[in-house]
Amino acid sequence: MLRGRLPSQLGAALDTTDGYVRALAASTGIPTEEIAAGTDRDSEIESIAYEGRRLTFFSMMEMDDKLVHRPLPEHIRREKIRQYLRDIADALGSAAELIERRCPEAPTVAIVGDHGYTCLGRDVGRGILIADGVKATHGRAAYPPVGHPADSVAVLQAEDFMLREEVAVARSYHYFEPRPRGAVHGGMTPQELAVPLIVVSTVQPESLRDLEIIVSGSVIRGRRENEIEIKVTNSNRQGALLQSLRLRLTRIVSTIPAEIPAEGMHTITAVVDGSSVTSSEIVLSGAMHWKAAGREQTTHVEARVSTQGAAATEQEFERLFE
Repeated sequence: MLRGRLPSQLGAALDTTDGYVRALAASTGIPTEEIAAGTDRDSEIESIAYEGRRLTFFSMMEMDDKLVHRPLPEHIRREKIRQYLRDIADALGSAAELIERRCPEAPTVAIVGDHGYTCLGRDVGRGILIADGVKATHGRAAYPPVGHPADSVAVLQAEDFMLREEVAVARSYHYFEPRPRGAVHGGMTPQELAVPLIVVSTVQPESLRDLEIIVSGSVIRGRRENEIEIKVTNSNRQGALLQSLRLRLTRIVSTIPAEIPAEGMHTITAVVDGSSVTSSEIVLSGAMHWKAAGREQTTHVEARVSTQGAAATEQEFERLFE
């Protein structure tokens, strides 16, 4: 998926390497002549890297042909895939060293996987009969989605999932008859839904700056509930996910987790308990846990808030008065 679009929406056939080059050029702004591309069906990754282009795209197709879509015993499939991945890692390392020798900058390698595959065990799943005129692909998706039991399939709406038409997808390890052989795609299992992305670079990643809080509002001494606003600011160039925020005397009202945009701010509503406060100022100290650029962070924070109301000796009168 490039620039949030599916291959069918890019206006160019992507069944050839040239199609992917055009899509990458449109997505990254890099001219097509500065992109080198190939597949392991017709070339080696070192030979593509030797061209020294600004962007190198290399598609690994052989694993699907030789390992995934063949009816192999699962333990043999696993071992063959392990060896295949070791060979890929060696080839990537050689290609990266070659690029680094030929180019002024160290390369960044982005490894993007297809979604996974599902092996249907003999005693796992249930066959689903399809109606006349319904087409099933890979044994796990069917269209049009008519006549299927709701406990066995889920219907994906075209407008929600950028599809050409509605599709019925088999839940769990169910499948559409006839039973598919070997490893199959489709379906609603974690290995089918997750698409892995690994970025490898010798360049030190940019250090993250702590999130900060700014508190507005005041606390009435002796009052149990005092509403305040907490502005969480993010000065990083990456968005952050605020996972939790805990402050002394404070109950968070707004929903957390919350997204904090890059170089942006998010406002949180909270309530401070001032029933035992006697000083003219209180310190709300605590910690927030957040995540950015794939890294978990903990930041200890504190904010000073002014208080209003009667002195300690007059609080009982103020409480009765209110």
